[in-house]
Amino acid sequence: MIPPALLAQACSDIYADAPEGFEHLWTFSGCHAALRKLDGVDVIVFRGSKDALALMDDAFAVPLWDYQLGFVHAGFLVGVRDVLVAASLVTGPLVAVTGHSLGGARARILAALLAYSGKPVSQCCVFGSPRPGFENLKRVLEKSGTPLSSYRNRADPIPLVPFFGGLYVHPDPWIALDAPSPATDLEPLRDHHMARYLEGLAALKLDVKP
Repeated sequence: MIPPALLAQACSDIYADAPEGFEHLWTFSGCHAALRKLDGVDVIVFRGSKDALALMDDAFAVPLWDYQLGFVHAGFLVGVRDVLVAASLVTGPLVAVTGHSLGGARARILAALLAYSGKPVSQCCVFGSPRPGFENLKRVLEKSGTPLSSYRNRADPIPLVPFFGGLYVHPDPWIALDAPSPATDLEPLRDHHMARYLEGLAALKLDVKP
């Protein structure tokens, strides 16, 4: 398994205006993804929204029926199938997916699509991800045996989105991180920043005993 800190760094790097260290970069209808090789694994990295506050808008919580996954968040599904097609042309047998924020939801949807096709990824690890879909998406991932992990830093509100979705669920329980923001940072999404996730994972590593 690829260490979560390496996957988190890839999620951080993809936010750059000109991302470096990736073999391929894709953009489809506002869905940003890239490919990075880590430990011999082709890692598909989904970028989150640079305007994370947009995820708080319940107007985008409309579920959409997908013939393979059941109901998923309509906005999160946008562009994911295009990434699936593009990535299939350049990836080998070992594929992992990761993402932060909106990118985490899209990573989970891609993992579910691959699981449905009988090609589950070797790892799906996400950071500050909202709920991607209904129970059937979770069931697809569970039955495929896809290794899942997700992280939430402190009171990051994005993993609670959609707030009023009712039937939206997380495919797996999150692991709590505790990386505080600077005392002067009072903005509502301060616990959501990718920098906090990198700090939280670094601190978590210190607690691991040999």
